[in-house]
Amino acid sequence: MTIVYQEVHQVDLLKMPGVVYCEFEKGDCIIRQGELVETIYYLQSGSCYRCTITDKGEEIIYGIKESNDFVKSLLGVLIIFTDGYSNNNFIAQSKCVCYKIPKKVFMEYVSDKPDILKKLLYMAMEEYRELNSSFQSRQEGKVANRLCNLLLKNAKIKDGRLLVNKTYSNYGEISKFL
Repeated sequence: MTIVYQEVHQVDLLKMPGVVYCEFEKGDCIIRQGELVETIYYLQSGSCYRCTITDKGEEIIYGIKESNDFVKSLLGVLIIFTDGYSNNNFIAQSKCVCYKIPKKVFMEYVSDKPDILKKLLYMAMEEYRELNSSFQSRQEGKVANRLCNLLLKNAKIKDGRLLVNKTYSNYGEISKFL
């Protein structure tokens, strides 16, 4: 039922006027930190990460976006409910197939869809809690707990074994999440 529901929303939205197909290669910046977001992107395939470059030039990764859930595959969608300027970069982690959706088109589309708006609110609160947890872990010196949580949260069970996502197999990459 959920898959059919997601596919219906996906097809309806992608057929709206102004929606354009686009592709990004690994390393391309899909949305730039500091830019005014007039369009959002629906990530049909591939993955990207959301990060911030600090004043000191350090990259902090807040999360990975994958093309496995309709609402969570919308890049930049929460930005359009703020002042419209992105605080983050969205960088392609692999080849990404996307649809570029004008803000006005998306807002018109969701205006009579409380189910999607509810999922967006849930996603916003999930990201808020994650950010709060990250800040608290750093303040309290509990980064090791956060590391364990990150690895377990993103692990998958295969053949009765818990496997860590390969994204988290490099010390440099892991440190950007903490």
